[in-house]
Amino acid sequence: VDLKRAEIIAMIEKVGSGGGQITANRAHAMVRQVLNYALKRDLIEANPALAIERLFPENSRERVLTAHEIRKFWAFLEAARANAGVGLVPGQEEGERPVNGLSWSAATGLQLCLLTLQRAGEVVGARIEEFSWTDRLWIVPAERMKGKRAHAVPLSDLAMERFRAAFDRSGGTIAFPDRSGEAPLEGKRLTRAMGRSCKLIGIDHASPHDLRRTGRTMLTSERVGVGYEVAERVIAHLVGSAVSRVYDRNEYLREKRAALEAWGAELGRVILS
Repeated sequence: VDLKRAEIIAMIEKVGSGGGQITANRAHAMVRQVLNYALKRDLIEANPALAIERLFPENSRERVLTAHEIRKFWAFLEAARANAGVGLVPGQEEGERPVNGLSWSAATGLQLCLLTLQRAGEVVGARIEEFSWTDRLWIVPAERMKGKRAHAVPLSDLAMERFRAAFDRSGGTIAFPDRSGEAPLEGKRLTRAMGRSCKLIGIDHASPHDLRRTGRTMLTSERVGVGYEVAERVIAHLVGSAVSRVYDRNEYLREKRAALEAWGAELGRVILS
């Protein structure tokens, strides 16, 4: 393989010049991994991508919605679920897609992102076998988790109601099926839906991940008062050293349930205030 460092840089810069700077960095990482594999296999003598530093900065997002934005956004989602949102034309009937482009499924999925503080892909990929309604518990299997560890999510009353409504509406084992009915929606559908929603209701752009960050931030606020470690466990972040995690397999259900109930109460206060 006669691949020059300058050629790799040119490729990364071409991707980044189109506005996909994070994508360009990921492409750089992928090239480096592929060439590392080739190096280990003795297919090449050196990896020209190793000496190339990251070309584009990645600024961590810090978007946290205000109480006013949460209230406005939730009201919009409720209107979309009832097909009474911005942009509906006279005479539309229940079940018809709002002309604002926000479907019942997208609106419900976004509400569940905020209620459970889980990732969009985890929410829209929910399947009926993951739920114990009696125990008010949702177990996201390892293969659907970013960290590849099963994650237990206690459900508030409203989260339970929204998930059950989704399964009742779909009539199958998938909470939010795509048009084929054979597979779940992709998480990026919620990202696009939220972008449209923010534009329509006049708030700064935010994503489903920003809803997760907002809830996580509010969990440890003085008003809600959840401890740092419990808040991290609610959103499936690893806590403690690798050794401690090997010996501690506790799901901390009681603590997580109390945290999500406190969050649900605070969310209700914000929505109704």
